[in-house]
Amino acid sequence: MTQAPNAAPTPEAVASQLPAWTARFERLLHRQIELCRGLASLSGRQRECIDREDPDALLAVLSERQGIMAQLRVGEGEARAHHRGQPTPPP
Repeated sequence: MTQAPNAAPTPEAVASQLPAWTARFERLLHRQIELCRGLASLSGRQRECIDREDPDALLAVLSERQGIMAQLRVGEGEARAHHRGQPTPPP
């Protein structure tokens, strides 16, 4: 018996996909954690640049922060799509 295209997945189908789904979601979360750690380390560098009154170095740190924030937003979108079960483009 085939399942209709818009029918809800059977419990068996969900259970068979759970290990892969969980592993992917775990990888996404670990990536987000690493990015947040990167932001935390940049905050110390940012403070040092301010204390040294070094605007060029401060701009470089802020640029790095901006890049990490962009990666966090991408990761958030991937996690949301993954949670909904939608395919996400490869990183």
